[in-house]
Amino acid sequence: MKRKSITLLMLLLAFALVVQTTTAFAGAIRSGFNGNTLPRNDDGSTGSVAIGFPIDFFGANFTNLYVNNNGNVTFDSSLSTYTPFNIITAGRQIIAPFFGDVDTNSGGSPVTYGSGTVNGRPAFGVNWVNVNCYYSGSHTVLNSFQLVMIERGDTGTNNFDFEFNYDQILWQAGTASGGDNSCLGGSPARVGFSNGSTTSFELPGSGVNNAFLDSGPASTSLIHNSLNSTVPGRYVFAARNGNIQVEFNYAMDILPGTCTNEVAIDSPGTMTVTIIGTNNDSDVNLINVSSLALEGVAPISSSIADISSPIAVDGNGNPLPGDANCSGGNAADGKDDLVLIFPIPAIASAIGPVNNGDLVGLSLTGSLNDSTALLLNDSITVLSDTTAPVVTAPADVTAEATGPQTAVAIGTATATDNVGVVSISSNAPANYTASTTTVVTWTACDAAGNCGTATQNVTIVDTTAPVVTAPADVTTEATGPQTAVAIGSATATDAVGVVSISSNQPADYTANTTTVVTWTACDAAGNCGTATQNVSIVDTTAPVVTAPADVTVEATGPQTAVAIGTATATDAVGVVSISSDAPADYTASTTTVVTWTACDAA
Repeated sequence: MKRKSITLLMLLLAFALVVQTTTAFAGAIRSGFNGNTLPRNDDGSTGSVAIGFPIDFFGANFTNLYVNNNGNVTFDSSLSTYTPFNIITAGRQIIAPFFGDVDTNSGGSPVTYGSGTVNGRPAFGVNWVNVNCYYSGSHTVLNSFQLVMIERGDTGTNNFDFEFNYDQILWQAGTASGGDNSCLGGSPARVGFSNGSTTSFELPGSGVNNAFLDSGPASTSLIHNSLNSTVPGRYVFAARNGNIQVEFNYAMDILPGTCTNEVAIDSPGTMTVTIIGTNNDSDVNLINVSSLALEGVAPISSSIADISSPIAVDGNGNPLPGDANCSGGNAADGKDDLVLIFPIPAIASAIGPVNNGDLVGLSLTGSLNDSTALLLNDSITVLSDTTAPVVTAPADVTAEATGPQTAVAIGTATATDNVGVVSISSNAPANYTASTTTVVTWTACDAAGNCGTATQNVTIVDTTAPVVTAPADVTTEATGPQTAVAIGSATATDAVGVVSISSNQPADYTANTTTVVTWTACDAAGNCGTATQNVSIVDTTAPVVTAPADVTVEATGPQTAVAIGTATATDAVGVVSISSDAPADYTASTTTVVTWTACDAA
């Protein structure tokens, strides 16, 4: 009975892989090998069938094998499992050109197998040509692939080659393995081989969704690539002295294996990729570093060291989210590893639009120094940055006006962001207007175009009164009880500007007094300054006296009373008294000089 798929873990290996351009039905499948037919079935197998020649498979010699409907052959016993498991940890002696849920009951063609020759050498082949996937309904999504085993006794006892040949791959998992009605999704097929205990191999893309399909990535689509062959869709392996020669095994590690491979794809920082040697043949010093490219992007630096798994960092050298707590999944082992640094922005541009949480496969291509092609794969979980930077504006500033416009040092904002801040700017003017508050908006943006803002208040106050200079004090002669005086005008200076100058000066000034005139100057902020001026009106002019006319009279006795009249006087301010020293009587036969005196208020 079909069951739900199990969770799989794939080890990604690299090998000499040639990427080529072709179309569906690539023509890699060899003719023949159809002398026998496995009756239509679901999850069935043949009994033990003869290969036709002995083979040494990882030190175990076999002359027979089991053809299993689900895209593989086994040596120890038949295999009915339909959901592909991790070949690397399978515990089975298996060769699997396409381990997936083949169902020949529901359309397509049955599996055929038999003997033949290749280049004059005895061969045994199994054809899964136009085979259907398991689906409860009916459809015509068919795959065509082949296993061919070729006797190579000319190179040593029981040596052989085997080929995986592909003409068309349109489905990857039956519905019982989680696939949809088109047999896509689910637990994808696996391609590789294992000795059942210590040694295994899987093609890059094994167990990865859509990787092997004709419409899949160019770096892993089975019909678009080849191994040790110039025929698109043909992968050739050589078994020599019990070992299968995959010339170089390298592993690619983007982030520590203990982590979730999360990469902030909008980061301006870098991503570290390590090529790790996985056996004695995988010397990273044999890699042509100048040929390497991750999704077409060349590394910006490289170094060789024996390291643990790297982590990705942002533009400030800080671990990216999802990696901050990683401690390395690949322990140092005394062997050289090749460390490559790639710019994340260029990688993001190369892979195109992605969404937060997407699982994206990355391929590293290049070659060894002997021109052997190299392909490695790993995947990342995309962290798309939708969070704006957090901006901290400088403290509000209050400054005294130095003029109508005042230059102020307002400081600089700071900002933090998960993937790094690329710009901080503001709308601050060059100068600030007096007696106003300007709201300065600070904006910080990250590489993803997310921008955060914060505001700062810049207040220019005017608390300084104008400086007033009063006219010089004035002292002037009274011209009357009230004297008009031109006292001049005050002047004033102010940083922002004087809007008014006034005084309390009277129209006229009273004689013999000092009037204190207060001058007041005000600016636009209502600040007013004052200064005083003394205006003194003095009276230093004596009255002008007019005495009565001289008098001559006849004595009437020794003493004679005489009416002599009264003096008159004029004065600008006013006469307050007129007096004389006239006696009461005048002595006969004498002339008396009478002095008239007039005084004013001063």
